[in-house]
Amino acid sequence: MLSLSESVDHYHRNRALHTHEKAVASGIDEMYWHATWLPFMVAGAERLYVDCAGPSSAVSPVRLVSSDWEDFATERTPSLTAAVEMWVQALDAGHYHWSEADGHWICDYSALPSHWRTSGLF
Repeated sequence: MLSLSESVDHYHRNRALHTHEKAVASGIDEMYWHATWLPFMVAGAERLYVDCAGPSSAVSPVRLVSSDWEDFATERTPSLTAAVEMWVQALDAGHYHWSEADGHWICDYSALPSHWRTSGLF
């Protein structure tokens, strides 16, 4: 999970990486990293982001960009609130727990409901 300043840094980094003069000149500067995408969680090449393209009164869907860019426009949850609710439910159900010995979170991935496993949020 990124802090707000880290999120803004990642946003600018992705815009710089995926937007260059030739792309702007040819009108495809929005082909990869859109100006309305704000990343909030990063794991390696995968980035969860909210798409802020809608009206200010609307919720922003959560989407996932992975290293292969497959299904990057697929809505994973309708909002960040819905994603957090899913994560809280997973914690409450005992699917995640903190391992003091290992110093990181352990997930019982096979116990997650199938629609959670395919969501890209776990």
